[in-house]
Amino acid sequence: MNPSPTPFTHSVVCVTLTAALKQLGVETTPIDDAFAAHVAATWGQPLGRIRHLLGLPATADEHNGPRAKTPKALADLTTAGPAQQERLRQWAQRIYGLPWTQAQILQVMEEIEPYMTAAWLEERRWAAAAVGSYAALLDRLPPSTDPGLALDLVAGLRTPDAELVADLAAGAPDEAWRARWGHRGAAEAELATPRLREVALPAVDGAVMGGWQPAAAEQRRREAEATVLGRAGLLQRSGLRKAIETAQRTLVAHNEARDTLAHVLAAARTWALAAAAEGLRDGRLDHADDIFWLELEEIKQMMTGEWHSRGHVQPLIVERRAAHRRPEEVVTAATAPLGVAGSALTAAAAAVACRESLGHLPAGHIAIVPQTGPDWAPLFLRAGGIVCRSGDYLCFTAAVARYGGLPTLVAAADPTMPRTTARLRLDPPRHALEWVP
Repeated sequence: MNPSPTPFTHSVVCVTLTAALKQLGVETTPIDDAFAAHVAATWGQPLGRIRHLLGLPATADEHNGPRAKTPKALADLTTAGPAQQERLRQWAQRIYGLPWTQAQILQVMEEIEPYMTAAWLEERRWAAAAVGSYAALLDRLPPSTDPGLALDLVAGLRTPDAELVADLAAGAPDEAWRARWGHRGAAEAELATPRLREVALPAVDGAVMGGWQPAAAEQRRREAEATVLGRAGLLQRSGLRKAIETAQRTLVAHNEARDTLAHVLAAARTWALAAAAEGLRDGRLDHADDIFWLELEEIKQMMTGEWHSRGHVQPLIVERRAAHRRPEEVVTAATAPLGVAGSALTAAAAAVACRESLGHLPAGHIAIVPQTGPDWAPLFLRAGGIVCRSGDYLCFTAAVARYGGLPTLVAAADPTMPRTTARLRLDPPRHALEWVP
């Protein structure tokens, strides 16, 4: 979440995320720490390992939990999850196509919170399962296992995030690409941020010039599975095979749940802009994005006529705009960066401050970026490797890099560039990076 969300986003997204986590049994703050503790306890894994996978700094209390079997909740989630996600997607699709009237706006307003809470709950449940099951898989691998095999066991997995980039690489027509991926956005949890259907498509020349190679990554996954299972004893093989399958299945399922959440978030934005159109017609709002400076209940007051003039609305918007401070860029203070994909790579590196600078990245260079999202899709087709300041095992950067086997580390503070010409060495399996002559 954006550490300083707009009032509308806070009243919708933050409130429903908190409600969803409460249903999951996560009620303490800070939320990220509490969620990590929940995953560690549920899957009986070391808290330190879970925190590292979630891109969080180490803590003093890193004790090991007892070894746990796959939680029963995972079986229940697998059974109910697909139907729940389909229900959420159908709701979002209905919202996209509504002919907006005041009555429709008021009706949908009552639906936003329950649907958003359900979408967050689905995403967080699968997030816990994906992180917990991968940590459990690492626990089952023999201590002598090459760490590169652990990354390869989840390489080449086709997910919605990966398909978004694959469609661009395949030269999908703009209209078709927008129809499929227009609900995604640069900062999806901030509802004031435009979705991809509202902005220009990312520029891409159609040629994969970097290290993103999905077919090779899939082959490496199959080879890693054969190697690991071949080394396991007869009694351990069945359990190890199940652990591999669970880690792969939950990782894909989480990404599908996150794409469903993106649909619900986009639908909430669609509703807010429809409400803004009502306010623009009678002059209570000056711009459509004024709506995001009002909380959900305040929009209800505006729509029902309680706030019937500019005098009720504009002073509040002006005050909040003036008081709102853009959040400073947050650099994840992890103990070590997290390698999420690919093997070791040494290459020239270049800092890319924003997606508009992607065209200046030499093909095959290692890109040092603050963060990525769907609007950064061309990066994965051009870079030879990625170092990303933010992110975790489940983030967009990780999902796309894994699918293409692109050497990538996330949650990595900027490596200090030397004065003399040098190249950067990434070692994702060992979660390391360094400048070399």
